Amino acid sequence: MEPRTQQSKQAAKYESLSELLPGQAFIFMNHGFANLEGTDCISWLNESDRKYVYNVQLLIQALAGTEPRNKDILEVGCGRGGNCAILSRYFSPRRVVGVDVSSAGINLCTRVNSESMVTFIAGSAMSLPFDAGSFDVVLNIESSHCYPNRQDFYEEAYRVLRPGGRLCYADCLPPVRLDVITRALAHTGFILRETRDITQNVAESIKRRDQIHRELLLGAASSDEGRKSAVSIANSVRHRTFNNYRSRRAVYFIWYAQRPN
Repeated sequence: MEPRTQQSKQAAKYESLSELLPGQAFIFMNHGFANLEGTDCISWLNESDRKYVYNVQLLIQALAGTEPRNKDILEVGCGRGGNCAILSRYFSPRRVVGVDVSSAGINLCTRVNSESMVTFIAGSAMSLPFDAGSFDVVLNIESSHCYPNRQDFYEEAYRVLRPGGRLCYADCLPPVRLDVITRALAHTGFILRETRDITQNVAESIKRRDQIHRELLLGAASSDEGRKSAVSIANSVRHRTFNNYRSRRAVYFIWYAQRPN
């Protein structure tokens, strides 16, 4: 399949999802992160945001070692805007920009997000609509597995980062792809600071958050077709995706990379 055709199919998939599930509370699509020891509790989350605790924990893990305060942050593959909202609400960045290939998703993000420092723009991860050296941090969570050409994304992330800027990158993939990604990041010019396997944490998150995930999905549906899609998504994540992680047919990693000074 041609890259442009594959990207169009992904965009159409998420366009349809935005129409079927237009509800404002379903703002995260990632699988989250669960602490294997201790509790899943973030004391500083507002009561209204505590239903997103597993998603926020994944964001915190992806940002580990990166200071968001007073930084210009770009999220590539912003989905329904959850990470951008949490970043702007709690982390005091200078500005946050979310970009996504789905124009319907961007419209939804703009409609439901009230944070003044956040901007949402429709665009491709493989051809980012920004000048070189525009950002201090590029965030990419559970998105790049949809891209027709990851290498183009890495090169674009490198281009829009300032010298010393950080790429905070998390995704799921078959285990055989790990070395390919590590080599590709190095080939692009990134310094790879650390790589973490969080597969077990993500699988546990899927199990623990199953009920609230179902409630958020069903609450976002506006039609019988939407409710049917919500149930199908929830069942697929809880069973197929969970079992893939547990058996390690799929793994979930975070790469912490930096553009050299």
